[in-house]
Amino acid sequence: MDIELNGQQKEALEKSHEWWERKYNQVFEISGPAGSGKTTIVDYLIKNIGLAHDEVLFMAYVGKATMALTLRGNNAKTIHSSIYDLVEVPVIDENGNYYKKNGRVIMKSVFEKKEKLPEHIKLLVIDEGSMINKDIAKDILSFGLPVIVLGDLNQLPPVFGEPYFLIKPDVILTQIMRQAENDPIIQLSQMALRGEDIPIAKYGPRCFVIDKENITDNMLIKSDVVICGKNKTRESINNYIRKSIKKIDKAYPIVGEKLICRQNNWSMSILNNFFLINGLVGYVEDVYLDTYNGRSICIDFRPEFLNECFKKIPIDYEFLFAPMHKKDNRRNYLDKFEFAYAITAHLAQGSQYEKVFIYDEKIGDKEYYRKWLYTAITRASKYLILAK
Repeated sequence: MDIELNGQQKEALEKSHEWWERKYNQVFEISGPAGSGKTTIVDYLIKNIGLAHDEVLFMAYVGKATMALTLRGNNAKTIHSSIYDLVEVPVIDENGNYYKKNGRVIMKSVFEKKEKLPEHIKLLVIDEGSMINKDIAKDILSFGLPVIVLGDLNQLPPVFGEPYFLIKPDVILTQIMRQAENDPIIQLSQMALRGEDIPIAKYGPRCFVIDKENITDNMLIKSDVVICGKNKTRESINNYIRKSIKKIDKAYPIVGEKLICRQNNWSMSILNNFFLINGLVGYVEDVYLDTYNGRSICIDFRPEFLNECFKKIPIDYEFLFAPMHKKDNRRNYLDKFEFAYAITAHLAQGSQYEKVFIYDEKIGDKEYYRKWLYTAITRASKYLILAK
């Protein structure tokens, strides 16, 4: 490992090593912005304390975040596939009786916490820890293993409630690693973090801040994702890309279209328990037109970071095509999807994209906007266009 640690990282490594040796707390928390080297510290710690590769389990709530961890050579899985088993249980009515249909007991899929994790696991590392709620956090801690939580206090708060971790982190990193100091994406994210105005200009060969009047169709279509602030804007951009740029006039999704899942379905999984969860972005791989019945239509859906598909998903047709202000939020057996050429920064949390286009919107108060812009910018890994 030939990465030179800065002063903050060395101090963080010392503190984490002391925590490991003394076991004064089950959890050790590290917060820091993009480029501050949170995972680098963990890599050093794991090496220093002599843990083998398979003795450390990296986990994240979002499947794409686990893929990023895997690409770094870590043993990584989603939290749900790591600590829960999916089991079938009977549906009980309000009187405590089994609910039946046509004489048969109706079953449903629920998560049941595993009794124990594999005995060889000695340390859990949770990435994107601010996305973890109280119930899941307590299930993670119930196994009694030491836990390192990584996250970024500067990002937007989770949409599903208050986070359990990273309220008072043991370490807060602010210094950017020397290897990342000249990265224009990191530079812009730091400007956003400080609440500075970001001037219209070219920032290195891969980052551009432009006037909204200069947005082109090519910019939108060549980006891996368009990030905006408001749902109304998201709807407008999705409709524009679909109808005006891609010239799609079909009243149903077609192969290659980009969708985002908007309702958890824990009974559907592929590969090593990658579940169909709210916020999962991917592509239509097939459309079964003969299944259309006015309310639903079946599709094959491939998550953007996998080669495997969810097969023949019955999606809520009315929900997909309804205007944003008329979407019906009823829970039913149909899977809910929306078009995802554009998504909000909240929906993009936990994911990174090579090419990102940001449609800047002044939303919320100054503090919220600062976090919104920072979160949006740090979704980009290589190329960025910020239109303001």
